[in-house]
Amino acid sequence: MANDILMGVYRWHTPWTILGVTVSSVFVYSYTSKRYKSTWMGIALHSVESLIFGILVLGLVLGLA
Repeated sequence: MANDILMGVYRWHTPWTILGVTVSSVFVYSYTSKRYKSTWMGIALHSVESLIFGILVLGLVLGLA
């Protein structure tokens, strides 16, 4: 929970994202890590989201989308 609050403070320069990032962090990453009792599950979930976003951006840049 403290990590999620710190992430919200880190994003202070974009105040419209603070609530969304904090909520998704608490309900998605923290719950997943707690459910499977492993930090690696939260890391894996975050990595998958980043990978999907990267593929979408690459598709837009290369004109494939």
